[in-house]
Amino acid sequence: MEIGTTPAKWHGSPPVDRDDRVKKTKVCRLDYLDTGKVEAKQIHVSEDLKTELKATTTNSNIQLRLYVVEDLSRDVIELLGYHLGIEPAF
Repeated sequence: MEIGTTPAKWHGSPPVDRDDRVKKTKVCRLDYLDTGKVEAKQIHVSEDLKTELKATTTNSNIQLRLYVVEDLSRDVIELLGYHLGIEPAF
């Protein structure tokens, strides 16, 4: 992935903020607890996402962890794919 956005969105010329688009991160981690509560954490930096994915949770009250991704940038795709074992073809 070289671009960070589809050529159809260029409107004539490639985007000048290509590096920014490649690293763009907008992810929300939702932890559903056995108490019925939901804890949310916003992640806006790819390095923070990497740290979050590497960290093992010590909270045994988590029933489900859900990642909601708003923008599939190159960094987000690579980090989620690697840490969650998602095949590139998916």
